[in-house]
Amino acid sequence: MKKTRLFALLLVLVLVVSAMAGCGKKEEAPETTTKAPETTTAAPETTTKAAEDTTTAAVEKTLADLDHDAKIGMTVKNANALFYTSLINGAKRAIEEINKEYGRNHELIVLDDQTELANELTNVDDLINMGCDFIIFVPIDPSSSVAACEKILESNAHCIIIDAPCDVADKCDAVIVSDNFEAGRMQMEKLCEKLGGKGDIVLINDSTNPNAKKREEGAKEELKNWPDINVLEYRDIKSSVENAMAAVEDMLNVYADEGIDGIWNFSDTPGQGSVSVVQSRGLGDKIVVTGIDGNKTAKQLIADGQMYGSAAQFPNELGYKGVYAGLNLLIGIKPEQQTELVPVEWIDATNVADYQAWDQ
Repeated sequence: MKKTRLFALLLVLVLVVSAMAGCGKKEEAPETTTKAPETTTAAPETTTKAAEDTTTAAVEKTLADLDHDAKIGMTVKNANALFYTSLINGAKRAIEEINKEYGRNHELIVLDDQTELANELTNVDDLINMGCDFIIFVPIDPSSSVAACEKILESNAHCIIIDAPCDVADKCDAVIVSDNFEAGRMQMEKLCEKLGGKGDIVLINDSTNPNAKKREEGAKEELKNWPDINVLEYRDIKSSVENAMAAVEDMLNVYADEGIDGIWNFSDTPGQGSVSVVQSRGLGDKIVVTGIDGNKTAKQLIADGQMYGSAAQFPNELGYKGVYAGLNLLIGIKPEQQTELVPVEWIDATNVADYQAWDQ
């Protein structure tokens, strides 16, 4: 009987120990469960990095990613004018450069508006019908060229405006123009400095020319810094050498008593007329003549000492940038800013020989 009880007691003890051992194993299990999420947490890092790499690759697209040879249209006001010849050459330079680098055969089609709005409309229609991927558009007039510009906007072609403003420019893919405000301001600054901060001047402008308006705004802003510079007159003319000559002849007679010390011209075209009259009257050493553009004729006048200087533009660069802007649009890269202002440069006798913007 005692043996039976002893055996039963031992059996109970074994069961209790077994139960306690089982409880101990269950306490260790959560350690494995706790470690598992660490592996799960690490996974999103790989996913995030992959997304970053994809984004970087999109940003680093180049013109090599373009899947076809582009057809590029271009309209200019007057292909025979030196400014637009240089502008066209800039576009050609860009295409030759890109074709060589990427083994492409991009094509440039240039149509001349001959300063006629009817031609502008026809030329735009023709370029659209030719299937141009984008059109580099030089508006003849801000408001009158709206119809032609809107034709491009309604088509499948991208629209890039260069050189001149248009009233619907804000709807276009890109606008690339010279910094006309700075050109006018710079010219006035250099003229006032040359006069030693004192003297009587006249300004020749063309109120029908939107770029000229912007230049005059810059000139007026700069004049605030020169209280001893007196403006005798703002003369408004239609841009031509002959009109400028007539205006200067008249003002020299009107202000014979005061004497004119300097002439600010909204471009080098009236600047040439101003120089012609000043030189013919033997006043070359008394009247300082300045302009804006930097064309070949102005460069020669500056080199000869007949014209003091010019706030020079870079038409070649305008055409060059227009091509790159359009091709980048075709691979999905938009310009950082819709409007790009191309800087101008002051040229005078000290650096005129180095200025090549029109000759490239």
